[in-house]
Amino acid sequence: MLIEVVDKAKDTSFIVRINDQYAKLVEDKLPFASRARVWKEEVYFETPMSIEQGVHSHRVSRGRVYFWKPGKAICLFYGISQIYTPGLEIGYVVDPASRLLTVEDGDEIEVRRHEVSTQYKDVVMQLANEGFDVGTPLDQGCRIVVARKVVGNVEVSLSIFIEEYGFHVESDALARYSNDLVNVKEFNRLRNLVEGVSRYARLDVSEEGFVVITACGDEKRALIEVVEDVARAFWLAKKHLAY
Repeated sequence: MLIEVVDKAKDTSFIVRINDQYAKLVEDKLPFASRARVWKEEVYFETPMSIEQGVHSHRVSRGRVYFWKPGKAICLFYGISQIYTPGLEIGYVVDPASRLLTVEDGDEIEVRRHEVSTQYKDVVMQLANEGFDVGTPLDQGCRIVVARKVVGNVEVSLSIFIEEYGFHVESDALARYSNDLVNVKEFNRLRNLVEGVSRYARLDVSEEGFVVITACGDEKRALIEVVEDVARAFWLAKKHLAY
């Protein structure tokens, strides 16, 4: 089941895939209002639910979602920080985890079941047929497409912006960009690696100042090919950065 966490202060939302074993427990409490709290590299919010069953996790992973019993809270992790005390893993964020950086402490939020926008129904179906989890969250009031799947052992999440004149694909953040000599050298090495094996993908910098992989096109029929190219490039970049 997909839920949508709406940051009403930003007119922006995030899509969460709830694991099947917890879907009914969560669905029965939807919709509900809460207030976002930001702690280190985590967004969490109080819920009206109780979840008892499951194995508690002492370590958490970026992009995963946990239920923290002491605060009856759902916790979304977007960095390397760890959970305060053990929690239950109940799902994962479909969006690039770096999108959560826009949330500010105290933002009013609404949590509801996610319904895919009919505007992008065909694109969503095509991506789902390629094995992606897909949602259509809000981005400053406009609907976009987000897609996630595992490539090799790497979780790949992408934002897809579809315009009348073409489309733009952007990966999750790899690192914060810095223009000092050491980082510029590594950026160029990574760019040569990515662009040397990709038809569309290129190393880029996001509006928020992060190193990302992007691609673009002007014909929607090429969208799936471009998305898959970015996904492979992201996998390659993550493998390179692991060593």
